[in-house]
Amino acid sequence: MFKRIFTVLFLLIGCGSFLFGQSYNGPDSGGVAAGAVVSTDNYSRNMTIVEPTEHIWNEETEYIGKENDFMNFNIPTPKEGSNYFEDPNVKRQQNGRSTAFPFLLKNFEGIPMGNSIPPDPYIAVGPDNVIAIVNTSFRIFDKEGNILKTISADSWFQSVFPASGAFDPKILYDVIDQRWIMVWLQQNDNAHTSSLLLSVSDDSDPLGTWYNWALPANLNGTSNSNTWTDYEGVGYDQNAIYIAGNQWSFPVGGQYIFQYTKIRIIPKAQLYANTAGNVSWNDIWNIGGSPFTIRPSIMYTTASKYYLVFTPYQGNYFVLYNITNSLTNPTLSSVNVPVTNYFAAPNASQLGGGLQIEVGSRLQNEPKFRDGYLYVAHAVRNPTNAQYSAIHYVKINVGTNTTAQDYVFGADGYWHFYPSVDVDIDGNIAMAYSRSSLNEYPGAYLTGRFLNDPPGFMGSLPLAEGKGNYVVTFGGDRNRWGDYTGIQLDPVDQNSFWALSEFASATNTWDTQVGKINIKPLSGPYLFSLTDSLDFHNVEVGNNSDTLTIGISNYGSDDVIINDIPAVLGPFHLTNNFTFPLTLSTYDSLYVNYVFTPENPGPVNEVLTISSNATNFQDILLKGRGYVINQAILGAFYAVSGTANNGSLYTLDASTGSGTLIGNSDFDDIDNYRSLTISPKTGIIYGLTNIGQESAISKVNSSLGDAYILYTLPIQDMFAVAFDTSGTLYGFLRTGDIYKIDINDGSYTLVVTADIMINAAAFDPLTNELWATPFVAVVGNKDAVYKIDLTTGTSTLIGNTGFGIMTNDIDFDAGANLFGVTGSGSQANNFISINKSDGTGTIIGSINYPNITGLAYARAGVTGVKPVKISELPVDYSLKQNYPNPFNPSTTIEYSLPVASNVTITIYNLLGEVVNTVVNRQQNAGYHTVSWNSNDNHGSKVGSGVYFYELKANGSNGAQFTQIRKMVLLK
Repeated sequence: MFKRIFTVLFLLIGCGSFLFGQSYNGPDSGGVAAGAVVSTDNYSRNMTIVEPTEHIWNEETEYIGKENDFMNFNIPTPKEGSNYFEDPNVKRQQNGRSTAFPFLLKNFEGIPMGNSIPPDPYIAVGPDNVIAIVNTSFRIFDKEGNILKTISADSWFQSVFPASGAFDPKILYDVIDQRWIMVWLQQNDNAHTSSLLLSVSDDSDPLGTWYNWALPANLNGTSNSNTWTDYEGVGYDQNAIYIAGNQWSFPVGGQYIFQYTKIRIIPKAQLYANTAGNVSWNDIWNIGGSPFTIRPSIMYTTASKYYLVFTPYQGNYFVLYNITNSLTNPTLSSVNVPVTNYFAAPNASQLGGGLQIEVGSRLQNEPKFRDGYLYVAHAVRNPTNAQYSAIHYVKINVGTNTTAQDYVFGADGYWHFYPSVDVDIDGNIAMAYSRSSLNEYPGAYLTGRFLNDPPGFMGSLPLAEGKGNYVVTFGGDRNRWGDYTGIQLDPVDQNSFWALSEFASATNTWDTQVGKINIKPLSGPYLFSLTDSLDFHNVEVGNNSDTLTIGISNYGSDDVIINDIPAVLGPFHLTNNFTFPLTLSTYDSLYVNYVFTPENPGPVNEVLTISSNATNFQDILLKGRGYVINQAILGAFYAVSGTANNGSLYTLDASTGSGTLIGNSDFDDIDNYRSLTISPKTGIIYGLTNIGQESAISKVNSSLGDAYILYTLPIQDMFAVAFDTSGTLYGFLRTGDIYKIDINDGSYTLVVTADIMINAAAFDPLTNELWATPFVAVVGNKDAVYKIDLTTGTSTLIGNTGFGIMTNDIDFDAGANLFGVTGSGSQANNFISINKSDGTGTIIGSINYPNITGLAYARAGVTGVKPVKISELPVDYSLKQNYPNPFNPSTTIEYSLPVASNVTITIYNLLGEVVNTVVNRQQNAGYHTVSWNSNDNHGSKVGSGVYFYELKANGSNGAQFTQIRKMVLLK
């Protein structure tokens, strides 16, 4: 071992850069004798994605401490914010910039949440495949998004490291030598071991043979440093693979202490020999100034030096490192490159609040090198408002050690974090990043710029918008996100990029999304749609479906001339009024809307052909299924079963209880019926089904038993539904909560909470009194029968059936006599009568079928609900006055949308502060209602006073609508 020390200080006149003395240890050589051969053939298409149970071994710690050891020259650089450019798509203005934007050519799920935080998403692209990687596993796709293999890291490296706990993954495709490179880390406190788990493919095809090695990371050369490697960066050039990492001590008194940064240089020739043989390396460590988290670069073009970059936590310079003679006698040098002054990014908040998301300010991703320039991006604080974060993008000229471009991209009110950047063959760049705001869950976004664009960036494009509030700590105090976002240029189509980014797919759930994007238009007219089919699902014959939209765009360099879009395709009807020919210029988009109005029951498929001069465009499949709902037979008892009998519908003989099978639901989601009820106004049968954490209301065909979900309610543990005598539908929870449900659109309002848990419910057809049976585990009360006051929730015990088991469902006949069904499991259930005076039950007879969960009696049979015609869709946007008003504690808001729109409805107090966002999603054209229960965004009740509610709608036709109304809460 020897120490190389440079002490030369040199001022480079005219470029504002400074070379400075650089000390480090090494290079020292080391090696391992052999690796192992592995193959993807031993793995299946899918593996189980383990639900999160604990934080995997991953001890990244934001290190701040020794940066002042750097020579901190007083470099005259522009002040913070002088390079700031706001996202045009946030402020809806272009500020004189190009109207171009990145466009998606592919968009599919990457790898969903497993047992790790942070997920560390990263991506690599080869000639025919894409590999997405997150902590614990990697997944191989073809370029159409089909999953070919899903492999856990611990299983993959079993032959060279038979232990668990691989973390911090990186995946690369070496475009110079056409190989795949994968690196994971391993660390064990007890054994004081640390490894770089290295894997390379035998060719450009990731399917088949790879070669694995476990390279001791606790060694510097051959000497044991008693340290472990964390947060590695991986890069390559024409000569070698370069792995940089932060070296930490093994715990002393329970504490990890940062020691220094290390760079390992591994010549590529030995890795690509397809032998899994000896691998040797050179280590450089203890680099002067303690640069925490140096990032090695990915070099698309060759150069005489290899480059690495370090970004201080905050400051006015980057440190550009270079390595020469990497295969013989590696030498490390560095230079300070002045940049516009920047400061560390704050942690991010989100819609719904909670523990802030951890944001890294270091350079998290590997820089990209092409034709003499390095492209770098990291997170900084927003110069216009320090509570938010933004993206700092820098293009470094390695010939002059100066910045060719230096921009900060963000938006006041938004947090931008974990950016990654790449550059295409023409010098155009694309960036992927995460974004959130107080009105936006954490999502995945993209932006870019042409080589010769004026300063700044294109408007951002959502890859996957956030869908839930994210707070995941696995018992710790850090809400982990990131630590990377992946983006890589396609080596075949070198104007296309592939990104893998993270978004909140549900509450406390991360997911990743893969997107293929372009910045540069494709040659000629190019008509494109991400939609290859529209599925209208199940629609009742004679009714209209929701309006579904196909977005088509011209991603070509020439105009697209559309000559025709069919107005009618069988039962599918175009709702737009287009005049042809219609011209789409480059980047222009068109939204095509269809509704489905089936005339006959059964499945329907039609092919939509759009006539234009763009020969690339593929036809789009329109599909749906018409169904018929026949009314219940007046005076008949109906029953349904749960999963044991595929959601079957029966009629019951009122005198014997014997059941007759009509048919099953036809759909898996309606297999687990909980309750049954029949509308006294229409004679239509409705069923209740639990699907995950939601409750679904379905229509049931009395003739065949087939059933169709109308809507799902985000309510858990709803176990009964019943119509009152006016035809109003109520839903009943095990907890005792009773909801009023609008049968037309599924909106719901909490009416009261009963003082008992509810398993079954029905309304007396003569008195409209609510009767119920409880959900209890207490012996002696399982078979109780109650009446419930619907205004207070107070229950009155009538008595007990005497059977000692719960009554699954109840209903009244036309004479107001009460009946029920009992039993469970595989044994046949019983049909019973219940005495309304004392609750005692009498068995009428066996139903002869098991698992009967629902019972309903048909007291009416009239014509069905009038169909909504296309002509009756709203003509204009509107926001109606809430009702009731004043109100306590809840009120209903009605609004209409003439076209499919992105809708937000926000509640404000008198100070203009956001109280709650009750709607924030895309909605179809039509009439809508939503209820507000006087809760704020945190679930707490607000006080009496004047409030405002605002509707904002951005229509699919480009229209924008805003309206505000006032309401009064009185308590």
